[in-house]
Amino acid sequence: MTELTEFGELTEFGEFGEFGELTEFGEFGEFGELTEFGELENGFFNQIPTTNYQPPITNYPFNMSAVLEAIKPIEEFLAMPDNELDESIQAAKEALGPRVVILGHHYQREDVVKHADLSGDSYQLSVLASQTDAEYIVFCGVHFMAESADILGKPEQTVILPDMGAGCSMADMATIDQVEEAWAQLEEIGVVGGGNTVAPITYMNSSAAIKAFCGRHEGVVCT
Repeated sequence: MTELTEFGELTEFGEFGEFGELTEFGEFGEFGELTEFGELENGFFNQIPTTNYQPPITNYPFNMSAVLEAIKPIEEFLAMPDNELDESIQAAKEALGPRVVILGHHYQREDVVKHADLSGDSYQLSVLASQTDAEYIVFCGVHFMAESADILGKPEQTVILPDMGAGCSMADMATIDQVEEAWAQLEEIGVVGGGNTVAPITYMNSSAAIKAFCGRHEGVVCT
């Protein structure tokens, strides 16, 4: 038996409405499926490690089995003993040679930094990586660092952030929406505009969107 409501059809499996189907397994909508494994958008994971990354699945609708198969090796690496993991990383570095450069921020653990080709602070590493001929830049750091490397890198270089969940509490203190709203309020009360010169300043530990905002308004990024 089913029950019809103004929102669609309610069944034992969930609710059907204009936005898709809601079930215990997630929500199906025009943008993909939300499950315990993450969010799929247009047939692939939306949290991809780089803007130039080509997802393994590009046809829509997506093949969930293929997605799970694609991420299975990651789980296997996490379960590897340290010595096997070290050997695997070294073998990959030798196979790729100069095509890849690994950046290790000096806040990283020793078991990560020991595999890095370059180590230092975020801006320094981004500059150094851009001066290499590496096709792939693996940034062992947080999100804003990988963004900086992507901005400063060559067009043909691909930046990879191993953990897309690696964030910075300072960078998360302000979103671009909050900054734009604050700027609009300053315009409303006459602080910005009308002949006044106001320069927005952001710390290096901020998102690329906020850095771009500062650039558009003749501001600066400081370290």
